[in-house]
Amino acid sequence: MKAAAIDLGSNSFICLIFEFNANGDLITLDDKIILTRLSEGVDQTKIISNAALERSKKAFQEFTKIFERHGVKKIQAVATSAARDSKNQKEFIDLAKQFNIPIKILSGDQEAKLTYAGVESLFKTQNGLIIDIGGGSTEYIQVINGEMVNRVSLDMGVVRFTERYLKKLSFKDGQAALRIAIKNEIEKNPKIKEFKNNHYDMFLAVSGTPTTAASVLLNRFDPKEIEGYKLQKADFQILLNKYCALELDQRLVQFPYVEEKRADVLPTGILILEESLSFFNLDSYQISTRGIRHGLAFSMYKDFFSSCD
Repeated sequence: MKAAAIDLGSNSFICLIFEFNANGDLITLDDKIILTRLSEGVDQTKIISNAALERSKKAFQEFTKIFERHGVKKIQAVATSAARDSKNQKEFIDLAKQFNIPIKILSGDQEAKLTYAGVESLFKTQNGLIIDIGGGSTEYIQVINGEMVNRVSLDMGVVRFTERYLKKLSFKDGQAALRIAIKNEIEKNPKIKEFKNNHYDMFLAVSGTPTTAASVLLNRFDPKEIEGYKLQKADFQILLNKYCALELDQRLVQFPYVEEKRADVLPTGILILEESLSFFNLDSYQISTRGIRHGLAFSMYKDFFSSCD
């Protein structure tokens, strides 16, 4: 059965078209990302704007074409921080219904569980941390002996914090205040401090921020090269000098594979990655292109076979 698992994130919508083979392995048929900036202005207004809804509509239209091309039989979408925070989430849900796309708005716990389900096979029996940086929030997930045991969600996303601290400033002028805000947001959370009391074999970074940061270092966006890429502590100074120090128009010219709705918020994400690495006293990230949509796909697969029992 061909199906679609859709992650309606606060900055990007990702549609995974998949099926499972006889061995229960997930086979990716398509993996389409569309940057919609759903969370634009939500931090201030608590409303998904008309412009964001229109961008969402265009994304749903594009996904519908993909469904038809692949002969998709089952569709499920999940939405995260921007939809959680908005007062007009029903308008967003009703818009998706026009395209036969059912949406479930995830709680923070549900979001963490699906993220972990998407990357669970990478951990085996290891201890680890997962960081998932979104447009509206950042999730930290603690893994002990290969099992998810705890998670923290901070209202610290790349769109939210870019709008708060860089909207009227260049990165150069706003960097110091932004870095302090990120550090304070992490350090003021009492639960996350408990995460520091363990040895970790791996700090796994998922979502558009780490994958795009890796692409800047590689000078190309190649998912096969990015999967498993090691982002080292020393790489952050390179990223700050090579990418973040540029004005937006310069970034778009020098790094044409990074879209504008990613390019303007990527420096904020890079600082979140750097400050998180420093907070946990770790030296590197392992990057994965997997995420919520993969966890959702596994969930849909299990539900399908449960219904056959």
